[in-house]
Amino acid sequence: MPACYDYLNFGTPSDNMPLMILRGARVNVAKSKSSMASATTKEDNVVVRYFKETRAELRKVTWPTREEAKNLTLIIVTVTVVMAIFLGALDYVFQVVTAGIIGGDFIRITIAVVLLIGGVAAFYFNNQQE
Repeated sequence: MPACYDYLNFGTPSDNMPLMILRGARVNVAKSKSSMASATTKEDNVVVRYFKETRAELRKVTWPTREEAKNLTLIIVTVTVVMAIFLGALDYVFQVVTAGIIGGDFIRITIAVVLLIGGVAAFYFNNQQE
């Protein structure tokens, strides 16, 4: 037997014992025919395994019916449009009030004070009901 072979199990190799062959930085494993059949199963790539697990999880999901999806979409679109209109109006009011304060317009300053008092009163009464 050549000198580069080394039995790591310190015994004589048999058909049931793997033989480790060391050559430089590589390690080759020689196995018996019976263990080769079980070693031929190839493990999946990390990306392939990720997609398989994702697909398995998506099969567990309870998906909404078409009618439920339609109703939920309608609710979301309605709330989004209403909030966009509300925030746009609020932005316009703040723009007008701020321009009035900067320009020294008495009417716009009065509107700003009334809105400030109304906001403070709404905050106060809202906290009183709790």
